[in-house]
Amino acid sequence: MRLFFIAFLAIWIVFLSTTFNKAHAQLAFAQTAGPTVGNSRLALGGFEGGPGNTYSYLGLIQPLHKNLGDSIITRVWLDRLSYTYDKNGDKIHGEALGGEGALGYRNSGAWGWWAAFAGMLYRDTHFSPDDPDSRARGGIFRAKLQLEGERNLSERWRANAIISFVPGQNSYWTRGRVLYQLGNIVSTGPEVIGLGDPDYNILQFGWTVVGIPIASRLQVNLRGGGRIIQGVGTVGYGGIEIGYPF
Repeated sequence: MRLFFIAFLAIWIVFLSTTFNKAHAQLAFAQTAGPTVGNSRLALGGFEGGPGNTYSYLGLIQPLHKNLGDSIITRVWLDRLSYTYDKNGDKIHGEALGGEGALGYRNSGAWGWWAAFAGMLYRDTHFSPDDPDSRARGGIFRAKLQLEGERNLSERWRANAIISFVPGQNSYWTRGRVLYQLGNIVSTGPEVIGLGDPDYNILQFGWTVVGIPIASRLQVNLRGGGRIIQGVGTVGYGGIEIGYPF
């Protein structure tokens, strides 16, 4: 799984360094495809779950000037997660509550967009049965780094990627998507996600539909697929994200 993380990072670097001069960026909400142009703030919420593993969050992304185009961005995040992993034949279940504050820079153009964030993360993690050797155990402040971006491949096709890393805990979260635009807003396509730390690793393969309008400003993302949990097995997962630009 660490080889997957290294390979994903290498692909991400190539992904950003390649130049495309295509049609305008198709900018959706959240970490799916970047914030909507012309709106000063973006409120987010979401949930993803499967047997033994869940993740839910609330977030706010706000630029320090004008809009979410080319700007300095602040991000506040609250989340809860639970997960299960194998240790010497025992199944360990972890639950954590956390919060994050980050400062980032975002740049966009006809080719797409990219953003980089650096901030501080606090997470309080408890295990059952206890795992005193885990680097995630207890309440801990740590730095968090994140890169994300999107490239327009053609008028209707685009690819985006995210990679985040927490030094000290050596935890990571990566995602790659290739999306096809069905209409003016809605897009769909496959996704691959890798996440973990020294205690556990998860690899997900799924499908997503993003930018579904449900009100004048509210949009929904849906996703689902299969999850391979190291030492545990293969299970399904599903998730929903809601974004509100204002």
